[in-house]
Amino acid sequence: AASVIVYVVTTFIVSHRLVQVSEKSINASEYHAKDAEPKPKHSKRTVAHAVSLITCQKASRVAGFRDALVVLRHAVHKTHRGVFGYQMVAIVNGDDANCVQQKELLHQLGYVTLFRSIPVQLDEIRNEWYRDHVVNENCCGHFEFIKLYAYTLEEYPVVVHWDIDALPLQNMDVLYHVLLDGGRLDKHHLQRPQPVKSSVMFTKDITSAQPWERVQAVQGGFVVAKPNRKHFEEMLEIVREGNYVPGRGHGSGWAGKV
Repeated sequence: AASVIVYVVTTFIVSHRLVQVSEKSINASEYHAKDAEPKPKHSKRTVAHAVSLITCQKASRVAGFRDALVVLRHAVHKTHRGVFGYQMVAIVNGDDANCVQQKELLHQLGYVTLFRSIPVQLDEIRNEWYRDHVVNENCCGHFEFIKLYAYTLEEYPVVVHWDIDALPLQNMDVLYHVLLDGGRLDKHHLQRPQPVKSSVMFTKDITSAQPWERVQAVQGGFVVAKPNRKHFEEMLEIVREGNYVPGRGHGSGWAGKV
């Protein structure tokens, strides 16, 4: 949306790696007993760490995200050692019965569970080309738009939305200070100059780009933002309009602005 100012963060996370939780594997109940759920203060300094359960139709997918939820929460807990508290949040596809059945597990792991329907249905998208093609994009097509609900968590000053195959390796307080207190980042953290005021931070999906491409897509697996329902509604309207130009080079992408 035009009112959302963004810049690029290039450190603080790693994807598709394992973290040593303990000397032995732990299941959900052991983890819950070992590391009790932090009580959310919903104060100025409580950060929401959100994940989205988009589809749970495959048994292998369900088993995988159960392990990933434990690892991610452990990593968040170990790296939140500054002035900010945290709360784990799971945005769950409420139209998928198998996802809804994970409610008790999510509760045991300390996740606040929000059941939501897909925010934009295919028949709402006005651009025929985009409507016909988005359904087959990546793993989950238009179901991925459920991630946008992270912007509605206005009871928290900051939300970090993760894919569950990513995890933090170090404290990220400096990012929260940028959004809340006007803090500045070191130049080596940035791919472009930092604006005076920011409401969202993201990194680029370098691994999905072709070697000759100077512009890369946003990596949807890691976004740090100030929740804002107005921005949420603006992004839904962008999707409904569907002004997406196919291709990978100059003049392609949303409104042909790549």
